[in-house]
Amino acid sequence: MASNQKNLLVSKQTRTRPFGSDSERKLALIQFFYLISFEVKHSKLF
Repeated sequence: MASNQKNLLVSKQTRTRPFGSDSERKLALIQFFYLISFEVKHSKLF
């Protein structure tokens, strides 16, 4: 029962939230982490 309620909550959140903004947020996070790792690699090289 508890897991079923959790799934319902998740589906509700995804429905109310616009899909575009959520995917954009994920993309921004990925780009952010790539940038950080890139800078770290360069700082180690130089």
